[in-house]
Amino acid sequence: MLKFLEADYLKVIHQVEVPIVDFDTCQEWYSAQEVVISDTMLCAGFAEGQKDACQGDSGGPLVCKTDDHWFVAGVVSWGIKCAQPNLPGIYTNVPLFVEWIEKTTEEAGYPLYTKNEYK
Repeated sequence: MLKFLEADYLKVIHQVEVPIVDFDTCQEWYSAQEVVISDTMLCAGFAEGQKDACQGDSGGPLVCKTDDHWFVAGVVSWGIKCAQPNLPGIYTNVPLFVEWIEKTTEEAGYPLYTKNEYK
């Protein structure tokens, strides 16, 4: 059962900064768990753990900033427990799906606007 303070904590949106983990390192770490990381996945987290997405965060964005522009790099997908050493969070690798996202949203009547269209 949730205590009062825990329930209040859950009502507030939280954020955490986590580094992107390179693909080979992520594959190596997860291979110890007999888990295969595919190119449709993106890993983010610290080697020492301690900060991570967790239960209830699935579907949330992993955003990155480049040249003063923010973009969605990943979507929270899964992980083994939360914030464990050498087990970073696993995200959907959004850039691999941009073409499909643009096509699908346009067909549904909701075209996307890119940063070039804002200039």
